[in-house]
Amino acid sequence: MFKKRKDLQSKIEELEKKIFVLDPSHRYATDFSNGENYFYVLDDSDIDSNKFDYGHKDYWRLNTNNAFKTVELAREKRRMQEVGIDIRAISKELNAEQKIDWFNREQKKYSLVYDWETETVFQRFTTVIAEPNIYCLDIRFKDICLDRIGVNDLKFYFKYRIANND
Repeated sequence: MFKKRKDLQSKIEELEKKIFVLDPSHRYATDFSNGENYFYVLDDSDIDSNKFDYGHKDYWRLNTNNAFKTVELAREKRRMQEVGIDIRAISKELNAEQKIDWFNREQKKYSLVYDWETETVFQRFTTVIAEPNIYCLDIRFKDICLDRIGVNDLKFYFKYRIANND
């Protein structure tokens, strides 16, 4: 009986690996072979590598769009994250002690938006939450972001996020 249970467990694990490769909800699953090296961005922004072995950390990195074939692709991810951190820091600085109040329709909230057609970064304001984004209460938000971060990095940030569904 123990042998049958062990055989069944082995078969289940084998099938789970096959399901993982076939399941389209795991975007990058078919990009890596067992034992293949891949790169990812650590919490401290360093880039590390690992051998793909269908382990828990591999699943997690795939599902969070943090598994890359090349170190250059991992660097792009890191650059996008760093620009996002800068945008959030500027928003926090400009908001100072003010809190965004989504129940207050008189309070204007500003966010950065990228227009693909004109390839420009512009600012939109809203009084209600429109989409997941970084919001600021200061009308100078876009100009300060452009000044401190630069138009090229802001464009890269938006293009990367949209292209990679990130």
